[in-house]
Amino acid sequence: MWVLASLNAALFFALRFVYIKRFLPHVSSVVLALSGRFFSFLFLLPLLAFNSLAVTDSILFWKTIAVTAGFTAIASLLQLHAVKKYDLSESLPFMSFIPFFMLISVYLIFGEIPTGRSLWGIVILSCGAYVIGLEGKTSFLQPFLSLLKNRGGLMFLGVAFIYGFTTTLDRVAIDSAGGGAFAYSFYWNLFSVFLFLTMFLNFKKAPGYIRELKNEKWHLAVQGLFGIIAFYSQMLGIEWAKDVAANVIYVKALTLLQMLIGVVFGVVLFKERNWRSRFAGALLMLAGAVMLILFFESK
Repeated sequence: MWVLASLNAALFFALRFVYIKRFLPHVSSVVLALSGRFFSFLFLLPLLAFNSLAVTDSILFWKTIAVTAGFTAIASLLQLHAVKKYDLSESLPFMSFIPFFMLISVYLIFGEIPTGRSLWGIVILSCGAYVIGLEGKTSFLQPFLSLLKNRGGLMFLGVAFIYGFTTTLDRVAIDSAGGGAFAYSFYWNLFSVFLFLTMFLNFKKAPGYIRELKNEKWHLAVQGLFGIIAFYSQMLGIEWAKDVAANVIYVKALTLLQMLIGVVFGVVLFKERNWRSRFAGALLMLAGAVMLILFFESK
């Protein structure tokens, strides 16, 4: 079940970015981030009838939410800004480093680390994501060679580090919530909405933000729906894999398959080129995912 939840998260993460690229490329990063959290919260409301909002360790839970929501807000704005402004072929590959950053934080917090063939599966999957991210435009080492001059690459590397840290803390929050993944998803999105609303205190930009929200409310709602399905699926994957050592690393690694899915949509819907050069990356990702699924270890 945790594998299926992780794969579902990968699918809807990819669908959200494809939808944004197709219908919302002109909308500001702040509006995209705020609407994503706001509509995610609204879509979770009907599920209150079937889920609990109980919190077991309230101090630890709320501290973790404050940290993860705050840092994720920074990462989201950096990512959306970099997507719009910089060359993705030298920036996007660094997202594949998320599982490697998580190896450090998971070991420090939980004392766990993937071992054996499952670790190799993560390495191979991440390498495949890196190759796909190159988009066939640069040499394998080009993003590293131009890193100091490539602000987009530096931003994505920072985003990868933040996501690696916050995803590890997701497990802490879920474990401290009696309501599990649902309670965390609900409170996290509610907290994030108020966090992003503070940006509307910039009175010079607020009218433009409000205008974008009114004009694109239906498209923003759809991207919010895709976003919460992806987010909640990832949290369920973490909760359902509680008996798997270093579970958050496995779940996050599988969600990287969104890059593979994004390539498919890019080729089919946007007629993007260089798909043949990405085929090797796709095979690596699939091989790594299979190894990860087959050889993970229980606690």
